[in-house]
Amino acid sequence: MPEMYLLDLWEEYGPQKKADIAKILNGYLAQCSTKNQPVMRAWWWYWDPTPSKLDILIYMVPSRFDSVAYMYDPTGDFVQDGADGRTLIGAGDRPCIAEVYTRPQSAAVIANLVFHESMHMKLKRGNSMHSLGGVASASVPSTVGLSKSNISAMKPALMNPVTQWSDGIAQVRARQQSGVP
Repeated sequence: MPEMYLLDLWEEYGPQKKADIAKILNGYLAQCSTKNQPVMRAWWWYWDPTPSKLDILIYMVPSRFDSVAYMYDPTGDFVQDGADGRTLIGAGDRPCIAEVYTRPQSAAVIANLVFHESMHMKLKRGNSMHSLGGVASASVPSTVGLSKSNISAMKPALMNPVTQWSDGIAQVRARQQSGVP
């Protein structure tokens, strides 16, 4: 079954906030599920997942200065490089890397940002995705809820194969162990 892996390698969020974010995301994923397909689930991971091309891997990073996408491609032609997250969409078999910056925001805003970056990844769309409105908007709403256009776009897209870059996990851990901030 495809999974949404949420990685908070800097341990920015407490257990209750993580539970609230996962609950919202699992509601969104249920709304976007299709008949005869298992519902994708969002999970917080504390070890190294091995994501398949159907999975979604989201790095939660303190700021753009801690960017996992930048570790992969420092020249970065980032399709989405916003104030609250970024997604590097890899062409062909190059991996996609999505990250959300862990600012002190509500669980609803963080969940919306995670889903927003997931949409960039699975739809393989840059700023043109923002025209879908709702959670896909350039300014992510602070309320919980997907628009009809968000749901209709993501229903088929959740099963789009996308290569994920999980090597960022080891790179972040090595950086943390070396004492580099």
